[in-house]
Amino acid sequence: MCRYEAKPPTATSNRVCALATVCDVDLQYEIVAASGDSDRECANLTVCDYPATEFQSVAPTTTTDRQCRPFRKCDDTQFADKAPTATSDRVCKVTTICASDTFQTVAPTPTSDRECGPLRECTGLEWETDAPTAVSNRECAPITVCAPGIQYEAVTPTTTSDRGCANATTCSPDEYERVALQPDRDRECTTLTRCTVGVQFESRPASPLEDRACQNLRVCDPQVQYTVVAATSTSDRECAQLTECIPGTVVGTAATAMSDRTCVACDGTDTYQDQANQPACKPVTQCAPGTVQAVPPSRLADRQCVECDGVTGYMDEENTATACKPVTTECAAGE
Repeated sequence: MCRYEAKPPTATSNRVCALATVCDVDLQYEIVAASGDSDRECANLTVCDYPATEFQSVAPTTTTDRQCRPFRKCDDTQFADKAPTATSDRVCKVTTICASDTFQTVAPTPTSDRECGPLRECTGLEWETDAPTAVSNRECAPITVCAPGIQYEAVTPTTTSDRGCANATTCSPDEYERVALQPDRDRECTTLTRCTVGVQFESRPASPLEDRACQNLRVCDPQVQYTVVAATSTSDRECAQLTECIPGTVVGTAATAMSDRTCVACDGTDTYQDQANQPACKPVTQCAPGTVQAVPPSRLADRQCVECDGVTGYMDEENTATACKPVTTECAAGE
């Protein structure tokens, strides 16, 4: 062990030697080396404030002190990629910024980076229910499909809105479908035509897709026709020609709207009729005095009379005789 002269010799005393001080290598370092006439001087090693604020930047030697430095502080745009140790500083890295087509899946912490993931893209059969944000993904949902034959598209879908469906109109029993239901258009119904009672009949029945057709009823001419088949709501009236009571006959039963006339014959002796469709027979004319029957009556014609000549014949009364009375040729004496 090193010794040094603690006291020099004098005329009355010997030199005093002493062992040199030994620095504790774990706690001290040598600031003054020992010499022949001086002791070694030691100083306490600096203690870094670890793990609170400092780390050892330069290790101590037997003759140099330990050097400490404060930990680096990561700013708001950084995170600690590596934690400080007793002998190394904190390592900061720039925090990742998510690109426009990504979003933050894991938030950064003081000791971890931000993690980003790709944004979801909605397909052509989807719409965006929630727009993406810096920290959330885009949310998509299937576009609503309207029920065929039951619904139609009332609102067209967009990239950010769903299709709106509405229930299709149902035609009532008093309506028919004028415009068919389309995927993007409602069914249109129209009130069925009503045939005017007593004026029209239904010539074509209504169907779910077609209106009923009405046609004016045939009108029988009461002068020459009568109804043989009455009209119904779905069929026309049928007319027939009235029977003509020809000359020689007269109307026995008058025609009605629903029945034909009947005819009866004049007797041709006392009655006749020379016109058609007359209500009664005419009486046959009696030949006036001075005339006699030239042509006998018939059912069609009156009796025709001819005058007596008043020389060879005469008639002194109304008659139906076919010859004049003979005039007496000579008056007897005294007549």
